[in-house]
Amino acid sequence: MGMQMCGLSAEDLMELIPVVGLNPFPSDGVEEQQRKLKERDAIIEKNKKQKQKAEVPWVDNIIEQEGQWFMQKNNELKTLNVGLNNMGDQFKAFSEKLLNKANGLKLLVSSKGLGKDQVKEMETKYTTRIEFL
Repeated sequence: MGMQMCGLSAEDLMELIPVVGLNPFPSDGVEEQQRKLKERDAIIEKNKKQKQKAEVPWVDNIIEQEGQWFMQKNNELKTLNVGLNNMGDQFKAFSEKLLNKANGLKLLVSSKGLGKDQVKEMETKYTTRIEFL
């Protein structure tokens, strides 16, 4: 997804955090979510056999990791280009939160306005998942 040169700050981009990656999901809602997923899957299978296609509801997947449930949000997002925006002091907080939540996401950012130490630290920590333009 390209969001480069939009005049966005890291604070603006923080709004992406809740809608990308893994979000904690309450264990008391697991059965209901799994029921919705099964209903969705049944509609998909039924649509394969019919000419008249039924509308497929959007239902986010849930997964269990280390005894805790998570809802996967926008897990198809593989690359986010936020280069040439005014990231400022909040860059590190934004990029770490996003990259820690969304496995498999690659972040493209501008190193303009960032200190060399900050760039080197982020490149070392997220070697293949962050690229500075």
